[in-house]
Amino acid sequence: MAPAFSGFFHRWFPKAKGVTVAGFLNIFGILCAIALTASLVMGYMAHLGIVSISTHVVIGVVTPLAAILGLSILMFYFIATGSAVKDVAKRGLVNRDSYYETRSFKKQLFPLIIAAIALLMATPVLGAAFDARKAPLIIHSLSGWAALAVYWFTAIRGMDYLKRNMEILNEASVASDKPEAEAGVTKGVESEGSKS
Repeated sequence: MAPAFSGFFHRWFPKAKGVTVAGFLNIFGILCAIALTASLVMGYMAHLGIVSISTHVVIGVVTPLAAILGLSILMFYFIATGSAVKDVAKRGLVNRDSYYETRSFKKQLFPLIIAAIALLMATPVLGAAFDARKAPLIIHSLSGWAALAVYWFTAIRGMDYLKRNMEILNEASVASDKPEAEAGVTKGVESEGSKS
């Protein structure tokens, strides 16, 4: 890993060794947010004749697909890491509050992810509808702005949650390497139905 990249990466994940999925998701999320912003700007530039419509169309289709892929991976990452922390908490090696904190990340982030995915899917479709003269340009434009705003908010919020999730995951990883008697935590996780 290059020293400059390593310094940037370890600022967000101080205990991580090497490249992690969380680090990839942070970087990929920011790159997609920048590309989505560029696509929106290109739409206005295409309307003014500065760039070709085909450039906006290609960027406007590929970028949302990449962003949707990144958001889907983010959802499954939180599901998988939450499950790993739950298993360690069930064995009594970490406090169950750590598991419940990972659940709260999902409760807060997943609705934003679903909204971002829906808007990212709708925007190119509305652009095609405008091109076919079936929808006004303002609808496509408003959808693009909404998608961009929700995506940026989700990406920034996701970075904060990924950082804290990585700390919890590292704690669970260290605790799972210790024998259960040394861990010092005896509380397990309640069943899913017993706590809402």
